[in-house]
Amino acid sequence: MHQIQVENESVSYRVTIVEADRAFLILDVHGRREVVTTANYISFARDLTTAHRRLSGVAQLLNVQGEEVLNIEYLGGHVDVQLIGDAGIRTLTTDQSYMTPVLAQIGIVE
Repeated sequence: MHQIQVENESVSYRVTIVEADRAFLILDVHGRREVVTTANYISFARDLTTAHRRLSGVAQLLNVQGEEVLNIEYLGGHVDVQLIGDAGIRTLTTDQSYMTPVLAQIGIVE
């Protein structure tokens, strides 16, 4: 299993890739299973890479029903993160420097 961990100095959230193939990924978002297309995941990774480099922008990961699973928004030097799961929306604000490991976990897309 592969994990993506987003954190700040006091809170840490994880999204776990439980299964993956060429067409779909199955994610665990705080106990809720979400199916996303591989194309949506790659688009999310590209948007995240662009936002990180520009320190501005939004990356949204949508499930196969078109519902938001993960939203990351860069606003200058800080980043707002929302994970949407069965427990509701979990949010955190972090510094851009905390996002560098996230990019390494996801894989920077040129």
